[in-house]
Amino acid sequence: MFAVHACQGEVDEYSSHGRAVQTGKPYNNRYVSVIRIHDRKVTHWRDYANPLVVLDAIGGIDPLIKSMNEGSQANEFQRRKRCRSHS
Repeated sequence: MFAVHACQGEVDEYSSHGRAVQTGKPYNNRYVSVIRIHDRKVTHWRDYANPLVVLDAIGGIDPLIKSMNEGSQANEFQRRKRCRSHS
C-alpha cells in the first residue's frame, strides 16, 4: 500500500491466484487500485488489471462473449419476470 496523500487516498497493489472454472487453466493476475477518501468515506475507486490474463485463463475471447450474452439473457428474463409480477 502506498499513501498518495494522507487526506486524499492511496494506491494499493495486490494479486489473485486460482484456476478458471471453464478451462482449469491457472489464473494469476495483479491489480492496482486507486482509492480516494474524503471525510473518511471512499469517494472514488478505480481498479487496473491485465485483461489478457483473464482471456488466457478462460480460453480466449469467444468464451467471454458467450458468458456475457448468457448473463444478458438471464438479466432480461429476471427483468421481464419482475415486470409481470408488478402488472
